[in-house]
Amino acid sequence: MRKGRSFAALLAIGCAVVLSGCSLADLCKPDPQVSMTDVHTIYKQNCAGCHGEQLQGVSGPDLKTVGAKYDNDQLKQLILKGSPNGMPAFQDKLNDAQVVRLVNMLANEK
Repeated sequence: MRKGRSFAALLAIGCAVVLSGCSLADLCKPDPQVSMTDVHTIYKQNCAGCHGEQLQGVSGPDLKTVGAKYDNDQLKQLILKGSPNGMPAFQDKLNDAQVVRLVNMLANEK
């Protein structure tokens, strides 16, 4: 009987999500208020050494207009796989949520 209740609860939650017009993609979007604090920490710990605290570039390129140069998919690939110009890959250092937050931040730099 307990298994039936769990299924019913999951079904009710699923129906509520569908009826509210919310998709799974919406559920995966980071909260902008929370993520901005987190993204600056992620950036500082992983990117600022090469790209500077203010995105001004140090040993790596300036990122102040990177959002105008690359789309979100390109930014994601650069972060995950690095570049032949010397940027290291971060696919084993950052989780998916951290990458999404960095991509969203950088995409706004135009």
